[in-house]
Amino acid sequence: MKNEKVNPTGSYADRASTVIASYITSKSFSNASISYEQDFSSSLSRYLYRYAKVVQCIDELFTIDSSELLKLLEFGEVVTCSSMPQDTPVIEYVNALTVEGLKTIVFEVYEARVDVESVVVPARSDVLAFALAKGVKELRESGVDLSIDIVAVVPKDAKAPKHLAGEELVKVVEVSGNEALEALNTLAKRGVYTSPLSAIASHVAKTLSKSLTVLTVGFRPRTVARRSELKEQVIKVLKDLGKATTYEVWGYISNYSLKGVYKALKSLVKEGVVWKSLL
Repeated sequence: MKNEKVNPTGSYADRASTVIASYITSKSFSNASISYEQDFSSSLSRYLYRYAKVVQCIDELFTIDSSELLKLLEFGEVVTCSSMPQDTPVIEYVNALTVEGLKTIVFEVYEARVDVESVVVPARSDVLAFALAKGVKELRESGVDLSIDIVAVVPKDAKAPKHLAGEELVKVVEVSGNEALEALNTLAKRGVYTSPLSAIASHVAKTLSKSLTVLTVGFRPRTVARRSELKEQVIKVLKDLGKATTYEVWGYISNYSLKGVYKALKSLVKEGVVWKSLL
């Protein structure tokens, strides 16, 4: 199994978030509207909340777990999609930057010299399988002799993944709900907690020789501390001025004490957000 729990939010969606967040910050966008997608929304929100105002657009608000909604609210605003202006650009999970981020899983498998013939993935949407197939093709085009098939696992009676039609490197496998429950229970007994669809992927991988399955494994995510209002004001002043002494910064936010501004700057230097120079 390829365990993605070491990523900041414990999901392979972090691979997409790094690319998308890098693009947004490079363009200095001050706002980011995200179309809700499980795992992806919380991941991208965490990457962006310090750099842009984040708005989550959710179609079916009452189908989402309340704990997940509260997490999303920690890093931005949550609205119903119908309440957003029609001309608002919204970031969807399925996009070219997501593909570029997810295909790195194949690169990592190759660099680690893992001896596998197939990579099995859950296909809640078809973008993960599509991205991995693209990664395999790019490695082959660069001269790497790589023989890996991508196996996309879908529930029985689910709609066929549209982007995988005619994709020669991807094989689609259907499994039943009973198989999913059995696989979920088996993994849980071993201390591995994941979604039913990921569990199915692991079940299919066991039936194949030399196979690897990609899992998002449940765990308690690392908390991301929110900066105080004072720190945010200090950062804003320094962005506007470029550089300043502690006293000069305090002059712009004098509703706080000079000692408070000094402590905020000292903390920001430790975080690596502010650079300190000695004159």
